[in-house]
Amino acid sequence: MKKSKKILKIIAEVLAAVIVLIALTHNPVYYRLYLGKRVKGTVQVIVDGEVYDIDESNFNVTHTADKRSGKIHVNSKDVAKIKFRANKYGKYAFDIVDTPVNKPISISFYQANWWNVQRFNITISIDTSSKTIDYNARVSGIKENGIGKSTDKINRTDDYTQEVCRIGFGP
Repeated sequence: MKKSKKILKIIAEVLAAVIVLIALTHNPVYYRLYLGKRVKGTVQVIVDGEVYDIDESNFNVTHTADKRSGKIHVNSKDVAKIKFRANKYGKYAFDIVDTPVNKPISISFYQANWWNVQRFNITISIDTSSKTIDYNARVSGIKENGIGKSTDKINRTDDYTQEVCRIGFGP
């Protein structure tokens, strides 16, 4: 009798371990349990072919759906690392201020699912002679069904004399 109880206990422990392992490695469950910043990315600004020196004072978090401000860290003079916890459904946005276009450049993204994890790399190229601004972005996130990743590329050129300079991503 004692031996069969031990065997049943071992089987139950192995089964529990297998269930936990599957839950932690299966994407839909993993992303719901994800504890890190759900939105992370980098931003680089280039003016007339030269890297534009930026620091934290060039950025202003303008909107967060979860009422927590995002974190912006510039670890060198040319690339800003952006992080938002973004664990709520809704819009998140920040502005790049004090650039040669003399107006804020707005970057916004949308969390369609509270569990989505997004990554982005954005390069903003400003040409002062032609008064254009080029947005080149690579954005990745989780597919709507939670299984697998999707990647989008955004390439757009605007005239920066228009009222607002803005780029957005998300579903």
